[in-house]
Amino acid sequence: METGASSAYAATEDPLERVRFVRARGSGRVPCVPGWRWERREPLTDFDLWYVAAGQGTLRLGARDYPVRAGSLFVLRPGELPRATQDERDRVTVIFAHFSMRCPPDRSFLPPRQVQLEEERHELERLLHRLLETAGRDSLWQRTEYDSLLKLIFIHSARHAAQAGVLAGNSRRQLLVQAAIGHIRACGGRVTPAELAAHCGISAQYLSRIFRGVAGESLKRCLVRIKLERAQALLTESSMTASEVAEALGYADLYSFSKLFKKYVGVPPSRYAPDRPSDRRGDEPDAPNESQRMR
Repeated sequence: METGASSAYAATEDPLERVRFVRARGSGRVPCVPGWRWERREPLTDFDLWYVAAGQGTLRLGARDYPVRAGSLFVLRPGELPRATQDERDRVTVIFAHFSMRCPPDRSFLPPRQVQLEEERHELERLLHRLLETAGRDSLWQRTEYDSLLKLIFIHSARHAAQAGVLAGNSRRQLLVQAAIGHIRACGGRVTPAELAAHCGISAQYLSRIFRGVAGESLKRCLVRIKLERAQALLTESSMTASEVAEALGYADLYSFSKLFKKYVGVPPSRYAPDRPSDRRGDEPDAPNESQRMR
């Protein structure tokens, strides 16, 4: 099925043109409670779009176990008997939507068994939430809107699967580093290498080792750079003072922040945004004395 799906994405004919998606009973977003397990007693009678929005766990289909985490997307088929468990230390949140299809017998347009999205998952989640909203209301265009949204979701996942298939050799490293950089930006630089590695599902040592080869800079420098980019944005686009920016971004004190800012940006924060209120009359804060350093 996976091979057929890949070839279908490259075909000249749109594989979704002759498909009509129809809403079936059952859809929602479920934050799973402690001790949650999914064990169906009867096989599926329709299709189930099954997406992990948060957490980690395992989905079992037939004799195969699939590790799942945020961004894992599956289209479960009729006749399957899925089973799932979660990591109790990182419980899953699942978005699901049951549907049926009116289409030709050829189902090669279905996505691969598992699609793992990284940075692209935010756009997919936006579409999924719109799908849930549509399923929950009756309107003149509800059927057309539901069909259109599900097609957009399939296109989004198919495009991601095709792009991932084109990458070779360094594909996994590239995706991991892209995911890491996306998470750094989402956190405004306030994330440690260990937290970042845990988010990507790898060790901190491995992430640091592959980062420079893919990104062209060390992980440490990337963290500093993105954090200071956030500082520059706050200084120019908000009413925050340098002291407030330093505190918001987790710097130990204004002196440490100003010293690092000047090293990378070329000017101290007080001169970067000259029209802003300064923290003190001098251009730069005094170095903290020994008692201040011990606090």
